[in-house]
Amino acid sequence: MCTSDSALAERVRQLRDLGQRRKGEHVVVGYNARLDGLQAALLRVKLARLDGWNAARRAHAARLREGLPPELVALGERAQTTCVYHLFPVRHEARDRLAQLLRADGVSVGLHYTPAVHRHPALAGLPAGARPIELPEAEGWAREELSLPMFAELRQGELERTIAACAVACETLKAPSGGLADDG
Repeated sequence: MCTSDSALAERVRQLRDLGQRRKGEHVVVGYNARLDGLQAALLRVKLARLDGWNAARRAHAARLREGLPPELVALGERAQTTCVYHLFPVRHEARDRLAQLLRADGVSVGLHYTPAVHRHPALAGLPAGARPIELPEAEGWAREELSLPMFAELRQGELERTIAACAVACETLKAPSGGLADDG
């Protein structure tokens, strides 16, 4: 779309990107309609590799589940469905400090469920009876979730480094200072 109207351009950008003003801030109810014909053609070629990529991510997830410290609570699995692990979310009560420690150790992490969906500005205009008052599970995930590196091309050394960094970070958080530097 072409326009010289900056307000219209901003509105259209929000609508096409799930109503986001910026990553994770949903200000209106929007759409996810970003696939064009060229992208579809390229993805059709990649489709032949999808099963292999999914299998690789499942293997990576199994190694993470096996090696991560117990303080990191992974999302449960369901026997009736097969997860493809497009993300590998874990929970920790000191999520923000854990994320700092992991990033400082060179491990990329993401936050994917914050704020909780019912707290996004896009839903503020719902009638009072349609807005949830308390959703403790959603709030818990929003407060405690962080996603560890997860993609099919992860190398074994990268997985092991992530596991080791998580172990060190969790041990640091158990220390009396909670991993915070002593200011003297």
